[in-house]
Amino acid sequence: AKTYYFAGDFTDANGDHHDDALWRATVEYDGLGWGSRVLPEALDNGSGFAVATNPHDLTVTSVPDGFGGTKERLFFFQTDEFGNGQIATIELDHFGGSSGSTGGDLGYQSFTGQEIRPWADGVVLSGVDDLTGTNFVANWVDPDADGFFFPTVVVMETSSTIEQLIVDGQGGLAFIEDDGASDILWYYDGNAVWFVDQKFGEFTDLAFAGGQLGWIAESDAGAHQAVFGYDTATNTRFEADTDEATGGIAGDGVSSMYHHVALAGALAFYGNDGSSQNLYLTNGTNLVQTDLTPYSPGDVLGGDWVGVGFDASVGRVVLERIDSAGAQSVLYDNAL
Repeated sequence: AKTYYFAGDFTDANGDHHDDALWRATVEYDGLGWGSRVLPEALDNGSGFAVATNPHDLTVTSVPDGFGGTKERLFFFQTDEFGNGQIATIELDHFGGSSGSTGGDLGYQSFTGQEIRPWADGVVLSGVDDLTGTNFVANWVDPDADGFFFPTVVVMETSSTIEQLIVDGQGGLAFIEDDGASDILWYYDGNAVWFVDQKFGEFTDLAFAGGQLGWIAESDAGAHQAVFGYDTATNTRFEADTDEATGGIAGDGVSSMYHHVALAGALAFYGNDGSSQNLYLTNGTNLVQTDLTPYSPGDVLGGDWVGVGFDASVGRVVLERIDSAGAQSVLYDNAL
């Protein structure tokens, strides 16, 4: 079966219209194909549809079930029947049945949710206190696996805007604090919050890869965009600037970072050496320019980058594997 959860307006089979509600649609496979189109099922997410609940940022993650296993839960931001913003969760039951959501306000009378990310025993989220305007990052977890969620850690509270909340899947997270004039990057290792970097302008493409935190910002020299990294084990920042590796050719810089690719011990990004655009790798010490111009974000295979691109050394588009040291091997070449 395939089950889809979504938010939006809907007119049900009785002709009743519901605004900004949470819905579920389940389609079953009968051995020959997927079932025909089905009407979505309205889920009770706390208001009984008396008011629009405006669910958003739907996030599915697994949490302990109290019996040594795990169960899937859907987390989302909503507005309760009194108009207060909160976070809510529903235990997923893909084959019918629906109970009201469990909602919480994290100790804030009402807040506007920004981003939700999976976290141990629940989720971590960013939001804004509707009463004071305070921005915060906090978790919402069920450490006892009894179905009751509450915050155990408030990572940060600030008057500045919080952006680009990301997690590494190993108990660490990072986010940007935007004070209006500069971006401030923070890393939380599960115990303490570490200052990483601050610049006038914008940090973009924030991502964890290969045990490092990576992002794109104006180079320290101020000439162009560059990839930066932060070694989370040693709490050290470094710049992986393509300009330094190519003799300072005017116009060098970063095009983008393939932040969905977490190599073993390296950051992979798409750089410009002044004459061509190639896949680069850095481990914080060495910068390697490959011969490949990637045509796709690629994927991970055994800690290596795997994807399609034009390899200048063979003069063709190939499927290629590149390890964290930059060693390239052609996996498929349709000209051979």
